[in-house]
Amino acid sequence: VRPFVRSCQGELTDMRFERSAGTFTFSFEADASIERPTEVYVPDVHFPRGFVVSGPDLEWDGKITHGCIELKATRSGTHKVVITRVG
Repeated sequence: VRPFVRSCQGELTDMRFERSAGTFTFSFEADASIERPTEVYVPDVHFPRGFVVSGPDLEWDGKITHGCIELKATRSGTHKVVITRVG
């Protein structure tokens, strides 16, 4: 069980998980004309006290549904997202 990008609002270019550091990082070439957001699985087992999502020009409503979050790029181009374990 590890975090991963389930679907991407563009083309996924990189994905890395550093379990000991509690960070999941991915990059993608966003296409803002795509209606569907990027969906990321963030399992509780690695983020038991929550997490912080960092990435410019991305919208997230703070909801977690079945372990997944949805991020919407507000502009096309390269995006780097870092999800960091709290605590």
